[in-house]
Amino acid sequence: MSSPAPPPAVPPPEAPPAGRSGCARAAFIGCGALALVLLAVVVGLFLYVRRNPTVLTDLMMNQVQSHYAADVTEEDKKDLRAAYQEFRAAVAENRVNREAVRRVQVTFSGSRSSTVDREQVHTLTRAFREAAARPASAPAAPPGSPSPEPHPTP
Repeated sequence: MSSPAPPPAVPPPEAPPAGRSGCARAAFIGCGALALVLLAVVVGLFLYVRRNPTVLTDLMMNQVQSHYAADVTEEDKKDLRAAYQEFRAAVAENRVNREAVRRVQVTFSGSRSSTVDREQVHTLTRAFREAAARPASAPAAPPGSPSPEPHPTP
């Protein structure tokens, strides 16, 4: 008996071209997908803050309230909290004075010290009250009264 013939020799597989391993392409695809996800998150945060503008001022007020200087009295703190609540109500009713809001932003960003002194508290209180003030052309309607019909302007 003769032994079976050895199997035919299989040539070794060809090595991939040295210039293209495919790793760079996968990295570009992965980075592109990550960039799209990050862009979606940034746009989502932007839209959320536009719909809820008091989120940022709440964060800033928490910082102010936790860094009062020693010269700020309880009365000053109470006035600031009341003015801020008026401001929040005005934002909810979409009746804030845009120029006064800019002053609030400048007041928040103008301080470089770690504490908020009495003068800064008074400035913030004034800015919040001005931002929440009703325009002179639109007097406040008493609660429960019907709102006036708007007149078209020519």
